[in-house]
Amino acid sequence: MPVQLNDKISYGTMSLTWKPEPMNPDDAADMIHYVVSKYGVKFLNGGEFYGPDNANLKAFQRYFEKYNSPKNKELVVSIKGGSDLKSLRPDGTKESIDRSVKNVLAHFPLENRPKILFETARVDKNVPIETTLSYINEYVQQGLLSGISLSETSGNTVLKALKVANISCVELELSFFTRDIVEDGVLKVCSENNIPIIAYSPVGRGMLTDYAVEHADELYETTRKDLRSWMERFSEENYKANIAACKKLYDFAHDVKKTSLEALALSWILKVSEAKNLWGIEKVCKIIPIPSGSTKEKADMNFGHLVELTDAEFEQLEKIYQNTTLQGSRANAHMIQNMLV
Repeated sequence: MPVQLNDKISYGTMSLTWKPEPMNPDDAADMIHYVVSKYGVKFLNGGEFYGPDNANLKAFQRYFEKYNSPKNKELVVSIKGGSDLKSLRPDGTKESIDRSVKNVLAHFPLENRPKILFETARVDKNVPIETTLSYINEYVQQGLLSGISLSETSGNTVLKALKVANISCVELELSFFTRDIVEDGVLKVCSENNIPIIAYSPVGRGMLTDYAVEHADELYETTRKDLRSWMERFSEENYKANIAACKKLYDFAHDVKKTSLEALALSWILKVSEAKNLWGIEKVCKIIPIPSGSTKEKADMNFGHLVELTDAEFEQLEKIYQNTTLQGSRANAHMIQNMLV
């Protein structure tokens, strides 16, 4: 059976370790604990390749050491793997999956162990997804893994996966201005099969935040030093126009809902989650956004100011979307090749 996910909103840990200066394991563990203890988060998302030398896995390892408790058995942790750690190319071969799963498991305790989902970070086009999942399923059947999740898969791939394995969730990019999963059809497939979607980059990689609108130049300089420097929406020619587009949402957040832009962006996803008769879908599947936040202040901005959107307000926001276009794709041409495969 798939692992049940009950969170309304959960926590992504990429920003803790996949950056020029990763947080040390102790500080990263403290951030995970802060979000889990203050906001009741039960689902956590990470990656084997989120930083050098297993930095993300070491953060989880330290968390479960430092905050050992029987309550940790209630947590679900999904870890992306199955990639070449040097090139980051998808590798769905048995050798790769065995290495990756064993490495992930080695960083989690036996006592008070959380439920662990192994997530294929991307689909290896050279290995049938059914074959890759059969390798992962061996660990599920042995009780070493609790389940399987997918990432950046097309609707067609999800259907193939369902024929050979129970899929607990699918991680896909979704934010107010990034709706590729609607156009691709994978949202409809997940909805029809009652598979939860884990919405990564729900605040547009930091663009849908108060800080981005209020300190656009400072944010731009920060992006020159991290992964966003590769992405079209953060390029010099596109960035300012895109921030201006986000200002429309910023104004709505502050003037209409009296909240922050990031809170509005996350609340919009919560409104979409399990909505009825939306975008040609009878009932949308559960969608769980996973904002990150490497400081308590950022976490509070993401988790502490959520609002309820009325149907009328949702329609107002849809009109903003229909009349606004961001410049550039959500990633770059090279990265897009391995997305929604």
